[in-house]
Order: sequence, then structure tokens, then C-alpha cells
Amino acid sequence: FELCHRAIFSLWPAFDTDIQNERLNSKNPDKVVWSALQASNIANGLSNINVWKDSKEYAGMVECEVSSRNKSSTPKNEVVSDNNTHSNKVDPVILVPLSFIYEAWACILGLNPPHSPSDFESINVGARCGTMYTWALSNSKNLIPSLSYQTILSENIITVCNYVTDALRKVGLVELYGADVCRESIGPTSKLDFYIGLERIVFNDIVENPIGLLLDEHLLRKCQEILSHSVFTKLKNYLDNDMTQSLPEFGHTNHSFIWYCCRHSIQHLLANGNLDEAQILLVNESFVRLRLQNTGLLRGTFQHCRDCAKLTICLMKRFDSWRSNELQTADEHNNGISGYSLFPMEEYENKELKSSGAPDILAWKECYFKVLCIISTILREKAGEAFSKRLAEGAYENNTTEYNSRHIKEEIGEAFQIVGESIGDIDSDTYRIEELENYEEALQLKTEAFGGDQNNASIADTLYAMGCHHQRFNHISFAQKCYEQALRIYKLTLGYEHFSVARVLHNIGIMYAYKDERDIAMKCFKKSLSIRISASELGDADLSVADSLCWMGKIHRENEELFDARECFMVAHKTKSAILGTHHPECADVLHNIGVVCDDLNLHPQSLSCYSQALAIRRANVTDVYDVTGMNEVCETLNCIATVYRTTGERQKALQFYQQSLKRRVRIVSAVISDKDQISTLLRTYEDVISLLKLEVSESNEKSDMLGQIGKLLLEMGKLYDNRLRKLSKAMLYYQRALEVFKEMKNYKRIGDTLSFMGGVHAKKRAHKKALKCFKDSLVLRKIGSKEETADTAETYHNIGNCEAKLGLFEDCLHSYCEALKIKKKIYPSDMLSLSTAKTEHCMGLALLQLGSVIEALGFFMPAMEVRQQVLGSEHLDYAFSLHNVGRVYFHQGRVDDAIVCLEEALRIKKSKLDNGHPSVAETEHVLASLYIQKEDIATAIPLLKSALSTYKGKKDCDIMKSDIFDLLGKAYSIIGIIEDAILSYKHSLKIKRAVLGLDDVACANVLMEIGKLRASTGDLNEALIAFKEVKRIHKEVYGKEHLRNADLLIQVGLIQEKIDNDDMAFRCYTEALRLRQLLLSENHFEIAEALAHVGKIHQKRAEHFKSISIFQEAIGIYRDPNNKKMMKECADVCRLLGMSQMEISD
Repeated sequence: FELCHRAIFSLWPAFDTDIQNERLNSKNPDKVVWSALQASNIANGLSNINVWKDSKEYAGMVECEVSSRNKSSTPKNEVVSDNNTHSNKVDPVILVPLSFIYEAWACILGLNPPHSPSDFESINVGARCGTMYTWALSNSKNLIPSLSYQTILSENIITVCNYVTDALRKVGLVELYGADVCRESIGPTSKLDFYIGLERIVFNDIVENPIGLLLDEHLLRKCQEILSHSVFTKLKNYLDNDMTQSLPEFGHTNHSFIWYCCRHSIQHLLANGNLDEAQILLVNESFVRLRLQNTGLLRGTFQHCRDCAKLTICLMKRFDSWRSNELQTADEHNNGISGYSLFPMEEYENKELKSSGAPDILAWKECYFKVLCIISTILREKAGEAFSKRLAEGAYENNTTEYNSRHIKEEIGEAFQIVGESIGDIDSDTYRIEELENYEEALQLKTEAFGGDQNNASIADTLYAMGCHHQRFNHISFAQKCYEQALRIYKLTLGYEHFSVARVLHNIGIMYAYKDERDIAMKCFKKSLSIRISASELGDADLSVADSLCWMGKIHRENEELFDARECFMVAHKTKSAILGTHHPECADVLHNIGVVCDDLNLHPQSLSCYSQALAIRRANVTDVYDVTGMNEVCETLNCIATVYRTTGERQKALQFYQQSLKRRVRIVSAVISDKDQISTLLRTYEDVISLLKLEVSESNEKSDMLGQIGKLLLEMGKLYDNRLRKLSKAMLYYQRALEVFKEMKNYKRIGDTLSFMGGVHAKKRAHKKALKCFKDSLVLRKIGSKEETADTAETYHNIGNCEAKLGLFEDCLHSYCEALKIKKKIYPSDMLSLSTAKTEHCMGLALLQLGSVIEALGFFMPAMEVRQQVLGSEHLDYAFSLHNVGRVYFHQGRVDDAIVCLEEALRIKKSKLDNGHPSVAETEHVLASLYIQKEDIATAIPLLKSALSTYKGKKDCDIMKSDIFDLLGKAYSIIGIIEDAILSYKHSLKIKRAVLGLDDVACANVLMEIGKLRASTGDLNEALIAFKEVKRIHKEVYGKEHLRNADLLIQVGLIQEKIDNDDMAFRCYTEALRLRQLLLSENHFEIAEALAHVGKIHQKRAEHFKSISIFQEAIGIYRDPNNKKMMKECADVCRLLGMSQMEISD
């Protein structure tokens, strides 16, 4: 669009150079317009110039003009003149005939009037486009005659150019005019011609600022915004609704729109920053097929892969921006912390969070790979169609058919190669097989295409790509074989001195360099270098030459040929500086290498000079203080300078440069996404600084400050191993070293801080007793170090409470939490919402819940939840934790619906913030499923239970949780009558409980009880009795004889005895169960009524109706007690039995 806009200026002054001067000096804009048109020899005059009405559709405006000129007919769309006269209009400064500028734009945009789709790929289009670019940029007058004004423009070009016109109109750069033309031969006519006019306000801006001839970034983005919105909406609608129909024929009114979208839609979306919409199109299989069908297999594949790569770059830029913000946030968070501190006091429990707000690069790469697989599938389909077509033509095959078949295979082969290279760019390790498969298919198709002539450069290109693939994965023998074949073909087809030969030799050299076969590698690099110098038009002033020299320098250094290495690097630096400029980052890399070699040669002044130059360049190329890559390179050079000063004995200077590096590396590692390599480098820098400080301590009289610095650095190293690398033993080692330093200094506050960190490590190792001792010692020393109660003191009390809770000392932990809460309420103003206070209140709620104080627990959970919601928002994970525990309280209170609302919201937030398979998600699913089982919503409960179970299976120390899930699954399946699945679930639960808790645990008896009931319900009475017998053994072992659980068991055994007609044994069981319940329960408990009903039924079966009536009446009396209102169904059953006995005695 920038070029299209420039073309308006380029065309007009090119007609007559005198007009440009007149344009700047004339006070009569009409005269300027008339002069321009006369000079162009297109028209002798215009009359009735009017702005085209914005309310009218402009589509078809060029067809009107072309039609009026070539067919002498009245245009279908008349130009509607404004009511105002021309004198009331803003005068245009430049008018260019629409057809004329459209033909210019067609060249600028690379368009050509096509007679068939294949004409879009014509070589002439590229040549003409290139010529037009040159002309538009240089304002050359010589090419004007080659633009034929009478050319009839195709509908495709008109459609594209209409888009351009509309965009430029909407941003206010141009206006569209209609005018009557006064011609020499026939005089005035009533037929309107169309012109693009530049408004005076735009013209004046450009006259005042000639550089402003280019569209600025804002206007370019606005043009792209207009087009991206229009194109995406229409294309998405077409893909959703019209793809069921066949593609419109070439020349159809819809065809030009589809063709334009296939080529340019993604470009508009990416340029405007609409990355989500671009991704929607790129992963849409219908769009992929449409694109390949409309633009050709090879070009379509290339465009789609290129656009996917561009989207990846855009997402990476967005990710870098996000990372920079994270670094800045971390930096601000640590602002004011002395020394090189990375982290504040972290929470006791570590949370595994997703990176909030970061572009999901991995998810896009997976989509990218799927898109490439779609393209591969389409290419295979087309290759199969070509083969089938050739078979169908069979005997009628001629030379043309044979040529077409080979051409299609070659084109598809090239497309497969592009797909393979794109897969390699995504993630060469994950999709290595798929990448190689595409190369192999490309090679096979190209081999078939060229038949007996296998010495073709295209085949060599594929072999070279395969060699690069094998080399990346260290498959040296395969890579060498591919390179040798490619090298042989290149030499035969392109000659021994071709650039492609040098490229292969260069890679072979790299391969041998990594194999440590340096002599062979050097020969390859030297030969590659010589070809590159001779093959390049630039001679030795070529970047590829510099690359070869850098590799040769590395090998010379490894061979300890240091002067030769320095010479290679210096020549490479000279070349890169000449081409890229002295301040380019690649020049800094070479200077850094020269510095390393000079350091090896003990040429320390020269080494420092090179490092200093490299440092200056690298600093200048750092985009901001949070540019991770740039800062890493700066730190690398700072470390090298420090090493040189250290070698020369200038320890103070070495320390200064190490400390500069250290501050930058701390900022980088403070980011959420810092990797292990960066952390390792930071740790090495810490060690270097500590070693220098130790030397200074040994020679200094004032040791206190330096010892303090050493202790702080050791503490920071411990925190890195603790919180980032998760190497707890290493962390403990550095904490202990820091502790020794602080003990030597007798710095009680620092000793207390270090003990607190050590307690955190013990807690993570689940050594809670050791953690508790460390935290208590830390509390004592922190109180000695500071007479006032501080946030650190409160945090230590809180951590003590956490340890006591883990040890099951809930009364003690409540006391510790209360102390923490008391201090926090003193520190933080009453009107200040404190997350720290909310955290302690939340933990107090958990402790109270364990002690069974449900109402009190809710009194702490609710204020904590309100603070978290107000401060962190309703999507934060801590708010979800509060919701979960409030839901648990409602669960214990029997408020099932309220509990479900809280838990469902907690589950939604957790799933959005935590990784798949996180135990916290499973915990919420677990509780929520048990509530749905209470409501007998089994269809909702079972998927939740299965999801939680799959999480628990992959986690340690979750066996009891798995067992509970199996119990709930057993209950759920039994409710819906799937008895076998229920029994199987209970068996899994029993196996886990026996392994974890032992054979004699009551939990095993409870599961056996359920299994026995289910066995009895299916008629498997023997298995049921076996289960009940084992329950009896456990109950006797645990409870003895006089326990309610025995009464429950006796009832179940009695039911089985009844089924096998052993009424005497059943009666004994029921009467013993009744005795136990009457002994241990209140007199009106409904379980006594249940036992009475069973005893009464036996009397009824024995025809002892007077006894049964008495017992039934006693049971009914209990059921009718106000406390047993929920037992109405059972009461009704006993009333029915009473009635039956009364009928038997004729009452």
C-alpha cells in the first residue's frame, strides 16, 4: 500500500517535470490539474469534477470506465454528483485516471491480466513486477509509454485494486472523482471518467515534509486493519457456508475474491496484529485446500508454510514482550532488597502454575505441525490423482502427457521438501520422523519425475536437506552419505566451483569438526572458502566467506594454532564490518572470539581491547534492560573481561566486572521462564565472585562487610538450588555454608533468616520435625536480632503452624497461627487488605476443620476468601483454594447445593491455572463427585471420579485418595445397578487399603461390608458370608464384642440367613443386634426400630402374631418420634407388617 500510494505521486510528475515546479508555486489548483492532464496527452480537459459519493458502491467503477471506452455503452453504475458545485469542494491537487493507476498498481502488486490460473505463475509477471517496483521508486519517465491506457483490465485486478482504493479512501489519503471529459476529436460528452485525486490537505503535508511521501506506520497499519477485517469476515463466512459447493469457475465473480484471499489474507491479518484470526485461517483445512487449489500446489505450500513461520515469529515477539514484562515485574518486586536477592520469603507450599498471560507457543507449534500434516495429505492425494490419470490415459500417452506428469511430480516433490523443512523448523527433535518422511517422499517423486536422468540439482537439494536433518541428530554416517551424493550431483550439473558445492562442503566440515576430525574439517572449510570467494560476485566481501573463516578460526584454536585462529577471526571481522557495519551483533561475536584467542596468547591488552569493543556493541544492541538474549551476551563479555583482570592480578577491577555481570544475570533469572542454563551460568558467576571476595578477606583488616557479602551470595545460591533447580540437598549445603559465615559474624538476624530457609528445605523433604526445630530456632534468633515484631517473625510463626499441622498437632498449630495473625494485624493497618493475613486465616480454617469445628472454620475461611477476591480477583488460584474449602464446610453442614456452587467455580479456576493432572484439581473433583452422588446425579459424578483417579494414579502418597475414589465409584455403580463394576471398584479399594493400612484396619472391614451386601443382592450368598466373616474378625480385633458396628454386621448376616430359610439363626442375629443397639443408643433411635422390625418379621413368619404385633407397635412408636421424620417410608413398611399380623388374628 505504501508503494501504491507512492505511485500516485510517481505517475503525475513523471509526465512533465515542469509541472512539479508549477505545483509548488501555482495559486490555481485547477490550472495544475489541467496542466497535468494535458501533459499526459490523455485528455484535453475536464468539466463537472465531483467527488464520488461515499454512500454509493464503488465496486465495478473501473468496469464502467473500461466499458464506456471500449464498448461505447452507458455504464451500469452512474456516478452521482453532489448537489454542491465544484467551487464549494476541496480542490484536488493531483488527479490520475483510474484505469491508468490501476494498471500501475497491478504491476506493483505483482498482478497480471490472467487468461487461466496458471498465468499467475508466469515468469513475465515477476519481471514486470520488478520493473514496476524500480520505476515507482525512482520516478523514471522512460517506462510511461509501456503502460497502455487502452488495456482492458481483468476482473481479478479490478477487485484487488478496488480494495486498495477503498483502504486509501477510508484513511483519508485519496478521494475518488468523476468528471466529464472534453476530447479534441468529439468535444464534450456526458460519459463520466474516473480519477483518483489527492486532497490538498494531504498534499500540503507532503510538500512541507517531502520524506513523508511514504505512508507512516500508523497509516499502513490502518490500511491493513481495513482489509484484514473485510477479508477475514467474508472468507470465514465463505469457508463456513460455501465450501460444501464446488470452487467457482475461473472468471466467476467470486473467483477474484477467493484468489485474492488465498494470496494476501494472512498477510493483512499478521500485519495488523490479528494473530488469533490468522491462526484460525492457517489451521482451517478448508482454507488450506482452497489455497493449494487456487494458487497451485507448490506456490500454495510455500505461501502457507511461510505464513505459518511468520505467525510463529509474531508469537515469539509477543512472548519476548511478555517475558520482558515478567522480568520487569520481578525486578520491581525485588526493588529495595539489598545485594543480589532473587526471591522474597516464599509460601510454605509450592504451587505449580501455568504461565499466566504468556502466548502458548507450544500449543501453536502443535497446530503448526498438524497443518503441515494436512498439506502432506493433500500432496499425497494429488500425487495419487496424477498417477491414476496417467494410468487412465495409458495407450494414448504422448510426449505432452509424459511431460505434464513429470512436471506435476517434480512440483509435488518440491512441495514435500518445503513441508519437511518447515517441520524441522518447528521442533526437529519431536517430529524428526515426520520431517524425514517428507524428504523421502520428495526424493521419490523427484526421482520418478526425472526418470533416467538422476543427475539433477533439484534431487541434490533434497539430498542436502536430508543430510542437514541427519546431521542435526548426529546420524553422521547417514548425513555423510546424503552429502556425498548431493556433492556428486552438484559437481556434475552445476560445476565444481558452484556456490551449492561450497555449501555442502561447509556442512561436511562442520560435521567433521564435531567428530573432532579437525584435519578433514579444515580441508572442507578451505575448499568451501575458496569456492565461495571465486563464486561470489563480491569475492571475499561475502558473509558466507566470513562464516567459513569463523569455523576455520575455531579449528585453529582447538589445534592451538592461535596466531592462525586470530588471523581467521580478524579477516572475518573485517568482512562482516564492511558488509553489516561495525556495530552489528555478529561483529561483536567475532570480536569476542578474537579476545578469547588473544587471552589464550596472553596478549591481555589486545584481549581487553577486543572485549571492550564487543561489549560496547552488545550493549548498544540490547533493546532494553529486560532483553534476555542481549543481556546474556553482555554478561558473557563482562565475565571474560573480569577473568582477564583476575589473571593479571587486578582483583578489584575483576570484582567490579563480575558484579556488573551478576546484577544483570540476577535480573534475567528472576523471570518466571528462566532456563537451567541461565541459572547454571549465574551460579558459576556467584562462585567466581565468592572466590575473589575470599581472597580479599584474607588480605584485609576489615572483614565484616566482605563476609556479609559472601554470606548473602551463599544464601542466594542456596535459594537457586532450592526454588529453581529443586536440588534440595545442594540447597541445604549452601544454606549451611551461609550459616557458618553468619555465625562467625554473630549476625543473629541473618542466622535466623538462614535457619528459616533450611526449615523450608526440611519441610519439602517431609522431614517436618526437623523443619519445626529450624523454624523455632529461627524465631528465637529473629527476636534477638530485632526487638520489634516484624513480618518475618509473623511468617516464622505461620511456618511453625504449618509444620505442626503436618505432624497432626492441630491444637498447637492453632496457637502458632493465632500468634502469627496477632502480629500481622498489628503490622498491617485495619483498613488494609493483607494477603498475608488472609493466608494465615485460611490455614486456621483448615486446622479447625480437622478438629471438627466446622462453624468456626467457616468464620476464618470467609474473610480470607473475601480478601483474596478483592485483591487478587475472581480468577486467581488462591481464590479457588478458598472456594474449595468453603465448599468443604458446606459439605459437612449438609448444604449440598451451596457446596456444589463453590466447588464447581473452584474447579473451573483450577483447570484454567494449573497443569493437567494437578492433585489440587483432583481433590476438588473428588469432593464434588461425592456431592453429586448424594444427589444421585451419577452421570456427572462418574466422569469426575475417573478424572481424579487418573491424576492420583500418577502421584506418590495418594494411595488412600485412590482407595476413596474407588469406594465412591463402587457406591455410584451400585446406585445405578451396575453391580459387577461396583464390586470390582470395591475390590480395588480393598487391595489398596490392605497394602497401606494393613489387614486388620477398620477401613478394610467397611469395604468388605459393602462387598458382602452387593454379593448378597446378586444371590452370591456364600461369598457374602465369607466377606461378613472377615468383617466380624476385624471388628472383634478392633472393637471387641460390645460395639454398634457388630450390630450392623448381625443385621446383614440375619438377612442372608433368612434367604436360606435359616430363621432360627436369623432370629438370633436380629435379637443380638437389637440388644446391642438398645444398650448403646438412645431409646428412640431409628436403628432400634429397624432391629425391632426384623425381629417382628421372624415372629410373624412363625405365626407368633401377638408377639409380632407388640414388637411392630414399639417400632412404629420410635419411627413416629419427631427426631425420625425422615424415616416415614420405613414407618409405612412396619405399619403394613402390623396390619398383616392383625389380619391374621382377625383384628
